[in-house]
Amino acid sequence: MDLNHIQLNTTNPEASADFYSRYFGFHKKIRNDRENGYFLWNKDGFLMSIFKIPENVQFPSWFHIGFRMDSVEEIKELYERLLKDGCKINRELKIEQDFTFFRCLDPAGYTVEVFCEPLPE
Repeated sequence: MDLNHIQLNTTNPEASADFYSRYFGFHKKIRNDRENGYFLWNKDGFLMSIFKIPENVQFPSWFHIGFRMDSVEEIKELYERLLKDGCKINRELKIEQDFTFFRCLDPAGYTVEVFCEPLPE
């Protein structure tokens, strides 16, 4: 069994859908008029639902969603793109021997961690 779905709620679903499409490879942006939001899929079939709510929810500082990348170079490239585009970085790029990561905020204020580490054997 695989985890294959997440729902994010925001006051501006279009901005969030654009963010995840532009930086994290989500496609098939389909507006769900009944729910006033979007369904997005990535190449692996993971579904992200983004729905409109009247006000953004505040999460504990430890809450985040994560994206695993295959290489440190990919992380560096994405980090530089996000910086150049003015994305708020809330944890700077850190490169260690077996773990590289940074954290940024999406348009709704969700913390997004981007990381690279070897899979466990």
